[in-house]
Amino acid sequence: MALVYLFTGNGKGKTSAALGIALRSVCASQKVAWIYWYKNENWYISEKKIGKFLPIDFYLLGKGFYITAEAKAKDKNLANCDKLDFADHQEAAQKALQKTKQILQAQKHDLLILDEIVNAVTDKLLDFAELENLIKNKKETHLILTGRNASKKLMQLCDLVSKIEKIKHPFDQQMPAVKGLDF
Repeated sequence: MALVYLFTGNGKGKTSAALGIALRSVCASQKVAWIYWYKNENWYISEKKIGKFLPIDFYLLGKGFYITAEAKAKDKNLANCDKLDFADHQEAAQKALQKTKQILQAQKHDLLILDEIVNAVTDKLLDFAELENLIKNKKETHLILTGRNASKKLMQLCDLVSKIEKIKHPFDQQMPAVKGLDF
């Protein structure tokens, strides 16, 4: 029976937890695919190199983080972070959704990680019903979902839910992200 794991919360470590399970799956001779819903090919993230060392199929299909108008109005520092409009981000989310469906239909992977898909639902780039449909139609493929603000309804659909809470973070002290630790 295929399981659904969810890593949510406002703390750092959701993607890292998924990465740990991906490594465990590869070591168990399982085939793994990973779809990034926000991160894109132009970003320098260290995990992009994993494909050189491990047989994990990576798909960086995002266009960057979608920052709502409300968030930009609330925090002036965010105003220049996202130059794309909602439609651009929604189109990227639909491409990621189609790739997810293809992978699930093919049933060639034991584990499929949907990194930040929860954010895509929260940001309304993807309908909750579409995510619910993916979960119901996963067949024999285990799913890992990551992202902030998972709904109670989503938590009920999952077999394992871990909420990662931030207690303290270097970003709070305006310290930059550290290569190898944060990206």
